[in-house]
Amino acid sequence: DLAVRSLVRMLIGRLLRGQPRGDSHRQTLRRTLRPYGYLAASAFWLLALRFIGLEEGIALDVLHGALVLFVTLSAALAAWRTVDLVAEHMLVLAQSTTSKVDDVLVPLLRKSLKIFIMVMGVIYACNALQIPIGPLVASLGIAGVAFSFAAKDTVENFFGSVAVLLDRPFDVGDWVVIDDVEGIVEEVGWWR
Repeated sequence: DLAVRSLVRMLIGRLLRGQPRGDSHRQTLRRTLRPYGYLAASAFWLLALRFIGLEEGIALDVLHGALVLFVTLSAALAAWRTVDLVAEHMLVLAQSTTSKVDDVLVPLLRKSLKIFIMVMGVIYACNALQIPIGPLVASLGIAGVAFSFAAKDTVENFFGSVAVLLDRPFDVGDWVVIDDVEGIVEEVGWWR
């Protein structure tokens, strides 16, 4: 755990050498390193389980399943926190440019990547728990139709955000009046 966290910290330090860093960089880096340590420790124990010499049975199945699940969850958490770290760094770089497109694009990509990581984490966690994924994925097709009707506003907001990014009728920080509502644009995205 400690060795892997030190190695990842050193690699990130080399990658970011000379780059501008935000004030919360140290805390975000610490939160990012912890799941990598968990991932390394659980992967070590998963490999060591082969050499322990447990007989085939319930104990081996439970330990193996628990370790595979822990590897999956710690990998998903490491990816989640890495997206936060990279997005934080990209926001610092985006604020130093004159263009406002990158100020809007970084949070949108951050949220989209987090949704992708969450979906993949659930799929791999189901696989680790030996839950059949085929019927689940097939049912998602049917549920997708129902979800699309239920989440119509969310889908409209997503495509509206893409249209705003491409057309750029206003930027973050602009004063806008829409119907009876007026105010300063704080964020352009499709989920808060």
